[in-house]
Amino acid sequence: MTLHAAPYGTWDSPVTPQKIVQGLTLFRQLIVDNGELYWLEGRPEEKGRVVAVRAADRQELFPSPYYARTTLHEYGGDSAAIRDGVLYFTNFQDQHLYRTTIGSNPEVVIETDGLRFADFVISKDGTWIYSIMEDHRGEGECKNSLVKINTKTREITPLATGYDFYAYTRINPQETKLCYIAWNHPHMMWDQTELFLLDLETNETKLIAGGKNESVSEPCWSPCGTKLSYVSDKSGYWKIYENGVGPLIEGDYEFTFPLWNLGVTRRTYVSSKGKSFLLTIATDKGRDFFIRYDRDSKETSTFDFHEFGYIDDLQTIGDKVVFIASTPKSPSAIYKMDPSTGELQIIKKSKDSIGFGEEYISIPELIEFPTTGGKTAFGFYYPPKNPHYTTNNPQEKPPLIVFTHGGPTAHMPPILSAKVQFFTTRGFAVLDVNYGGSSGHGREYRNRLKGSWGQVDVDDCCNGALHLASLGKVDGNRMGIEGGSAGGYTALASLTFRNVFKAGVSLFGISDLRLLTECGHKYESRYLDSLVGKLPEEEEKYVQYSPLFHTDKICCPVLLLQGNEDRVVPPNQSELMYKALLEKKIPTAYVLYEKEQHGFRIAENIIHAFESELYFFKRVFGIPTNTQNAPIKIMNLS
Repeated sequence: MTLHAAPYGTWDSPVTPQKIVQGLTLFRQLIVDNGELYWLEGRPEEKGRVVAVRAADRQELFPSPYYARTTLHEYGGDSAAIRDGVLYFTNFQDQHLYRTTIGSNPEVVIETDGLRFADFVISKDGTWIYSIMEDHRGEGECKNSLVKINTKTREITPLATGYDFYAYTRINPQETKLCYIAWNHPHMMWDQTELFLLDLETNETKLIAGGKNESVSEPCWSPCGTKLSYVSDKSGYWKIYENGVGPLIEGDYEFTFPLWNLGVTRRTYVSSKGKSFLLTIATDKGRDFFIRYDRDSKETSTFDFHEFGYIDDLQTIGDKVVFIASTPKSPSAIYKMDPSTGELQIIKKSKDSIGFGEEYISIPELIEFPTTGGKTAFGFYYPPKNPHYTTNNPQEKPPLIVFTHGGPTAHMPPILSAKVQFFTTRGFAVLDVNYGGSSGHGREYRNRLKGSWGQVDVDDCCNGALHLASLGKVDGNRMGIEGGSAGGYTALASLTFRNVFKAGVSLFGISDLRLLTECGHKYESRYLDSLVGKLPEEEEKYVQYSPLFHTDKICCPVLLLQGNEDRVVPPNQSELMYKALLEKKIPTAYVLYEKEQHGFRIAENIIHAFESELYFFKRVFGIPTNTQNAPIKIMNLS
C-alpha cells in the first residue's frame, strides 16, 4: 500500500456524498404483525419518501407518491400500524389516515382537514384504532387528545382530553385497559409527566405514576397483561419500575431518552427457552447496550459484546427480538436476536455497501474533559484516519470540527456516521460533544442547561475543543463548529460569544430566541421557559443570548444552510442572520433548499450540503481547494 504525505484536509477520500446517499435506507419504524416483520424506510433518492416494506419478500405496501409520515408535534414519529396484514398510515402530503393491503390502492379512512394522527394501536378485531390526535382546526393553539377511531363508521371518539400533550398509547393483551402518558405546558416530556391507566370497560381513569419534577415514560405491558412496566427518573436516572416496584435494575444508566419522535420503544417482554425476560436498552454516557432481566431469578446480565453504539425500536417476534442498531464500524441495520444467547442475524442493512473498507473508519474515543464551574463534560473524539495518507509535516496538527447535536435535550451516540467519516478520511479531526443538557447522562446532567442555554452548551463545546488542542491532538488555530437546529444555535452562539472557533456552520439553526417563541410550533412553544427564561419577565435574556443581535462580536466566516419548508425553525431565522452578517461585512454564505423541512431528506440537497461544508471549511482554514467548481459563493471572503 502506497502511503502519501500530504497536508491534513487535502487527502483523497472514498467517502463521497454521492456514495453516501446512493442506495441509502433510513429506518423509521419496525412493526410486527402475527409474527411477521414490517418496517418503514426513508429513501433520499426518492425525495425522502417513507415507504412501508414487508420483510419476507421486501414488497412495498403502497406505491408512489404515498408517503408514510405524520407531522404531529411537527417531528412526527410512529405513523403506521398493521393488523392482520391491513396497514393504516398517515400520508405526509395531506395527513389523511389511509388503509391498504399489499396489491391494493390505499383508501382514505379519515380526511383529516386539520387533524393529525400518530402512535397507533389497532384492536384485535380491527374495529378500533387508538391514537394520539392533534387538532389544528380551531383558533389559537392546536388541541391534543387521545382518541379511538372506528374503522368501519370512521367516527372519532375522545378518550382523554384536557392535557396539552399525550403519548405512548399502549393497550393490554385483553384489550380492557389502556395506558398513556400526559403532560402540560410549560414542561417538556423529560421534565414532568404523568402515567394514566384508562379502564375501557368502566371509562375510569387512574393515575399510576409521575407528577412534580418526575418524568415517567415508555409504559410496556407484560404478555399476560398483569404487569405494567415504565421508566421514571425520580432516582436521578430513567430507571425501570414494574407495577410501581423498583427500580428493577441498579446502576446509573438511562432506560429511555427524550421523546422527540412519538413511539420510542426500548423495552420488551420476551419468553425464550422456558424463561421469561424483560429485555431493555440501557444508555451509559451516551452509548447504548442491552441488559436482560430474568423475571424469575431477578438476575440481570449485560449484552455488551456486540459493541452497539445506538439501539432503538425493540420489538418481540416469537421468542426472538428485532431492533434497529448501529455500531462504530457499521451503519444502521435491522437485527434479529435470540435474547437467551445473544446470537444475531442481520435482516436488512441501511446500505448494502458503505463504499469503503474498515481500514478507513475512525473509531470514536470517549473523552471526559473539564469545563466551567469545575464540572466535567463528555464527547466522542474521532481522529483523522486514511490508510493511504499521512501528514507531510510532523509539526502539523489536524484541523478540528466540533459537532453539536440538536434538541438541545438529546445526545449523539458513538456510531458510524457518514458525515464524521466524510471529514476524518480527508484529514480532519471531529469532536461530537454531548454538552451539559444532553440526555444519556442522568437528570442532573440534563438539567444543567436550564436557564443557561447559550452558556453551558457553548462553554462545553469550546472547552472540549480547547482540551484537544492542549493535548496536542488538533490545531488550536484551525477549529470550526457545526450543528443543526438547536445545535445550529449553539454553533452561532459559540462564534458570537466566544473566540475559540475560526468558522462555523449552522444548519436550520436559531439566531433569534425571541422570534422562535413567536413562530414556534406547539410542542416546543414553551420549551424556552426553562432553557432561557419566562416571557415577558426575562425578555432581556432572549436578546442577550441571541446571536442575531450581536453580530458585531463575530469575526469569522459563517455558513447557513436551511430548508424552505421548515416549520420547526422557519427560514427567517437564517435569512435575518445572513442579512445581518452581510451588513457587518463578515464572510458568509447562505443556501435555501427547496422542499426541505427540518432536516434534509432529498439526495441532491444532502450531497450539496456535504460539498458546501467541505468547501467552506477548506477555504477558511487555508486548505487548497478548487474554487472554480465551488458549490457556494462565500461573500466578503477575499
